[in-house]
Amino acid sequence: MPNRAYSNCPKGQERRSQMRRIAVLLVLLAEVVFFVDLSIAGVKTIRGYASGEFAVKGLIETQTNELVNEIRNNSAQKPNMHLQIFIEGFADKTGFSAENDRIAKERADGIAAILSREFPKAKIDFVSRGDEINKREVTVRWKYVPIPVATAPVSPETKASAKKFFSIRMWVIGIVIIILTVGTLEFWFNRKIANKMPKITESQLGKQWFNVPVNNEGIFKVEVEVNKDRKFVSPFQTKNGFPITRDTVKAMVNSLRGCLAKDEFLEQKKELIQKGVIKRL
Repeated sequence: MPNRAYSNCPKGQERRSQMRRIAVLLVLLAEVVFFVDLSIAGVKTIRGYASGEFAVKGLIETQTNELVNEIRNNSAQKPNMHLQIFIEGFADKTGFSAENDRIAKERADGIAAILSREFPKAKIDFVSRGDEINKREVTVRWKYVPIPVATAPVSPETKASAKKFFSIRMWVIGIVIIILTVGTLEFWFNRKIANKMPKITESQLGKQWFNVPVNNEGIFKVEVEVNKDRKFVSPFQTKNGFPITRDTVKAMVNSLRGCLAKDEFLEQKKELIQKGVIKRL
């Protein structure tokens, strides 16, 4: 059975804190694996349109040519993949909303026309975002997907296996969501408690005496130091010689109670009583 006194010591607390941070990182990584579309190959934003302008000329044409070269270089490295392009046109809030929506559509359509000519086999979609974000630009995203090939009819066994895999994946996603929710609630709860904790003032730094009740032994008076970091430092140390620190009075009293009651701290207890750091009331 684990020693509760040592479980309250900073080494164990630090390890538990590290494990919680690792668990949160694993949850976030799982979220990325299951929810983030990693197939996006590139994104480019074309800027420099004058108010009401949608023609592909000047600076806009230069950026479009750079975009074509970038996509062409990407495509050369993926000869067996199918190119898909998605284009969003934007306008500022100058003028009426309907007119801004038309201008944003013309901007997206102008870029789409050039990309359709340069990449005739690509699947290209474009949309007008109007003036909902209040900017004069076009955003282009592209990705590559496997070219579909003719396949043999899928057997019932394969379908059953795929269904089982999908079911397992959904279970994993559900577990990840639960773990993330619990971790978020724990973080929020701990932060709320921390915000409600009374602040230690400058005058409270230094030595303080705590009354610590111990079962079957009565009450001990223990001298505790409050350091410049506003942490309570116990006179006891871990078996490895590390100081025991706590953030609140309650946490320090619980730690002292454990140290006073356990045989593992008996030698330290005797020595501290001799030094007058611990007194029996």
